[in-house]
Amino acid sequence: SDYSLATLIEPQRSYQVKGTINAQYATYKLVVRDPKGQNNAAISLAGTFHTPMATGRSPGDQYVQERGAVIYQLRLNDKDKAAKVPARSHLVLPARYGQPQRHRDWYIWRIENTWLCARPWGDNINLQNPVSERDKDYQALVATGDNTAWITDVARVADYRDLASLKTALDKTSIDDQNWNSKGEISYTSLLGDRIVMTYAPNGGIARANINGKERILKDWPAIASPYMQQNLNSGVLEVKTPKETWRLQATLTGPKWQN
Repeated sequence: SDYSLATLIEPQRSYQVKGTINAQYATYKLVVRDPKGQNNAAISLAGTFHTPMATGRSPGDQYVQERGAVIYQLRLNDKDKAAKVPARSHLVLPARYGQPQRHRDWYIWRIENTWLCARPWGDNINLQNPVSERDKDYQALVATGDNTAWITDVARVADYRDLASLKTALDKTSIDDQNWNSKGEISYTSLLGDRIVMTYAPNGGIARANINGKERILKDWPAIASPYMQQNLNSGVLEVKTPKETWRLQATLTGPKWQN
């Protein structure tokens, strides 16, 4: 695969900075494979409570993901402001990929064999390169304001050979942000045709989400879901698929046992 993308959902806001692993979380992590296998690119999108590198979970970070598309929001409430959560969110990527191309409200980077498309909302949007004196190899697209939001959509160059074909595809996506400022509601129909609706939870940790007409219900989610590994919640069975065979690892009272 040319890239992998994962987002982390946390049930509540946490303001701890000591004795916690919040600072070490990757809440949004896009890893783009280096075809030469030497230097994969890591991209983050989050608030900056712990670091301008947008790693660690800022209180108020909320995500909805469906395949390559993510809607992210950070809306500061009074408690966030009292805890001095910065009124900004950063999309951080290696500086070596240069400045983004622009298409309407989209910022577009080609990263190896992957396109990264970002559409931010905020009082101000600007490029910060480098992110900081300490992180000179990274740049950040920065959205500032008490309310910031992003859509990112990731696509393979194999599917969109050049910028012109990607722009044509982006023109077929749709965004509805008319209730964003008042209610934290954004809807997006992605490059792959998925319709995602996100409504921010102003005091909680998990946004309300509707994906392709279905409400997102987290308690039904599998513990692991990927093309190669599957584990349904509370099943005690981990399934590993390879092109040739399927293996199952079952938890038993005497320890794990392989079945095939």
